[in-house]
Amino acid sequence: MVTSAVVLKAEDIAHVLRDCIALLPGSRDRNGRAIIIFPPKEQQLNPDNIRNILRYLHTVTADEARDLGFTVIIDMRGKHAYNNVRPILKAINVHMISIDALAKFVDSNQLIRDLGGSFPYDHDDWLDTRLSAEVNIAQVTNIAVRLRSIGGQSTRNKLERMKLRLEEEWARFQEQLLRRKLILNAAVAFFIATKMYFNQLPSWIESPGVDPAVMNGKTAEILEEAIQQHETFWVLVEETYAE
Repeated sequence: MVTSAVVLKAEDIAHVLRDCIALLPGSRDRNGRAIIIFPPKEQQLNPDNIRNILRYLHTVTADEARDLGFTVIIDMRGKHAYNNVRPILKAINVHMISIDALAKFVDSNQLIRDLGGSFPYDHDDWLDTRLSAEVNIAQVTNIAVRLRSIGGQSTRNKLERMKLRLEEEWARFQEQLLRRKLILNAAVAFFIATKMYFNQLPSWIESPGVDPAVMNGKTAEILEEAIQQHETFWVLVEETYAE
């Protein structure tokens, strides 16, 4: 497996990719593995370029195919074919076969035309698509980061506004509590005063200068009703403001 902590982009090695050192056409072998093709080359290749291309192709391969591994087809018809791929041969299981025998491992419709198949592949189109896609991905990623940043600030602003509203509501609640307390205290004072008044009424009626004939039964009933209404009022006040 080819691994690297550094993520390569097509633009980083575009000049090497354009030389068709290795191809990733997008086809699969009979076991679903991605196919990498090394076309024949007449010139000696830089091993670092081969390594970087393999790293890049490994990165851009779909996860489900990458997990299965790769089938590497090396066209040995070039003058320097063996020297160019010798480092690779140490890392793979080698099958020395003819082009005709490739059908044992790969369907012809998954082989590019240079290998006798019918799989459509244009390397320049592939590279241009990769370069364009990576630019678009970078732009979308940048926008997503900015949106997350804006979203984070928006969230903080919303929380701050919510905090202020809660503080205002708490202040109003405390004010209402204070008003209820004041009303309750006033009701208590009123209750005490009126109770003293009602308690003193009998003695006032019996005091000198008051005509007992005037204080008939009807008057007594009115006083009793007034006392009951006062006590009912007090209970209502207590239930409303004392909770």
